[in-house]
Amino acid sequence: MNTLIARTAASAGLAAYLMSVALQVHRVRQDTGLDVDRFGASTALMYLGLLALSAAVLTDRRWVWWGNLLVSAYVFLQAPFLYYPEVAAVRPLDVWDWLEGTWFTGLVLVVCACSLFRLFVLDRSGRSGRSGRPSDERRPAPRAAVGAHR
Repeated sequence: MNTLIARTAASAGLAAYLMSVALQVHRVRQDTGLDVDRFGASTALMYLGLLALSAAVLTDRRWVWWGNLLVSAYVFLQAPFLYYPEVAAVRPLDVWDWLEGTWFTGLVLVVCACSLFRLFVLDRSGRSGRSGRPSDERRPAPRAAVGAHR
């Protein structure tokens, strides 16, 4: 397993989603009363799932990397094309919204890039982690040279 890639992806994902949670809670405390600023049980479960998926890359399971790739690609595309236009339609975006948008989408893009690198570059080089890939196979012990005496 390339621990640098896994640690980078986990750190970027955790930072992005924790920042998003903090700003979402901040908006709830401002009590805007808007649907886009609410934080309910389903939102909390979503963030818990995203945080768990981000941390799970440290296990280096192929399905976790695929999950991170698909989720980060969706979130990266969803933020500027669906979420922020919806928010801007109901309230003016403030400096916190712009900072979150820039940092959040940037960090999610890092997760996406790490996942792509892990799945398509490291897997092909044979230097990757678990699940029956070439680096996991136990190599046979070297044979003694022919005619060697004991």
